[in-house]
Amino acid sequence: MTARTLGALAWLVQPAYIAFELAVAARARGLSLRSDTISDLGATACSTATCSPWHQALNASFVLTGALFAAGALLLRRWLPAGRLVDLAVLLWVLAGLSSVATGLVPVNQNPTLHYAVAAPLFLVQPVSLLLAGGALWPYARALASFTLLTAAGCVVATVLFVAAPAGFDGLVERLALWPVKVVLGVLAISMLTRRTAPAAGNGPRASR
Repeated sequence: MTARTLGALAWLVQPAYIAFELAVAARARGLSLRSDTISDLGATACSTATCSPWHQALNASFVLTGALFAAGALLLRRWLPAGRLVDLAVLLWVLAGLSSVATGLVPVNQNPTLHYAVAAPLFLVQPVSLLLAGGALWPYARALASFTLLTAAGCVVATVLFVAAPAGFDGLVERLALWPVKVVLGVLAISMLTRRTAPAAGNGPRASR
């Protein structure tokens, strides 16, 4: 199996996380996708009002998808356009993956301060990485670049709203800030798999505009 195939598979797993989180949420008691954060689903202790029985599985999924996120970025680097924009995007993708891994290792109820500290980079580096990748793809794959850039812009808006969201909408805007990135990774993975050759130095992939 080639590095491209392994990297693409690592990223194709990412959108499946959304369905898995929904399954975890369906098993939880007293927790809402609209008002409660993703971290709340990973809390290891139950209260009289809330409980997430599948918290261990969710925290493990943070670790697994984070590791695959970072590994996929490194494996797929040569199948993305050459240049500093993508080099920086790959670096940020690796940092985002490591942030996800750390988030899964430190549940929010066990050490809230450390949990929020290691989770914060996800909200910062993921939109920036998509902006960089979209900019690098723009001369060669306009449709893919537009989708990536628009998603990045939406994630930025959602992140701002997450910080300033009125009580009762924390969970909704947090998911709008994070989930779309998973979808973009899956789309990029499909693009890598369907490309016949790696882009030459200084050139990007040919694609429809």
